[in-house]
Amino acid sequence: MDERREAERYPIVYPIEVVEVPGDNHINLQDVSKSGGAFTSHEQVSQQDSIDLQLFLKKKMFKIKAMIVWQKQLKKNLYKIGVKFSSPPEEFQQLLEREAEDIIEYHRESNLYRHENLSFPKASQEYLGGFKP
Repeated sequence: MDERREAERYPIVYPIEVVEVPGDNHINLQDVSKSGGAFTSHEQVSQQDSIDLQLFLKKKMFKIKAMIVWQKQLKKNLYKIGVKFSSPPEEFQQLLEREAEDIIEYHRESNLYRHENLSFPKASQEYLGGFKP
């Protein structure tokens, strides 16, 4: 798949809530940038649909509108979905950059001092509070 993001992509696993979507609306972004993200879902969506997302960055709740830009079926009833954020607030973009830097440092130090090969997504889960994907 060609890289189409305008900003650096971070493989941070963020818990998010998709507002006004039937079924399990608590999902995890699998990666994120200042301009968009990707997640998996058991529900197929229509491209060009707009969805509302809620996520926390640095203990602040952000509600962001996102446009579905691509979808790929991974297996039966499992889809990877890419979204582009519609006019994300500047504060969101700044806090995402800072949180990504913090997680990068946590990942580096965890592997250095705990002598383990912790993946970046797993380090992001630990850093963000140990939630389960």
